[in-house]
Amino acid sequence: MAIESLGEYVAALESIGQLKRVRTKVNTDLEIAEILRRLMYKVDQPAVLFENVEGYKYPVLGNAFGSLDRLKIALGLEDFSEIGERISVISRMRMPSTIFGKLKCFLNYLK
Repeated sequence: MAIESLGEYVAALESIGQLKRVRTKVNTDLEIAEILRRLMYKVDQPAVLFENVEGYKYPVLGNAFGSLDRLKIALGLEDFSEIGERISVISRMRMPSTIFGKLKCFLNYLK
């Protein structure tokens, strides 16, 4: 299943226990970086959602792609060999010469 939005990705991480929410007010200058730096040295560190960032109305998601399992969730893959297969298919595609042909090819790829 492909993830369609960041909110959907956060919900997926939370459902498998790979998200830690920080509700305490944090500063962007040093606190967020220090918390993420400390997590970097731990095994099986979670993604972190800072919900109360000083001076900002939006939360900050850190370490979102910090493990192979989270990358697989984000990309909607079971096996990373699928990425190679996708690249192989794209590399064999013949690019149209006109701008409209390129646009049509791009729009078809998005489907």
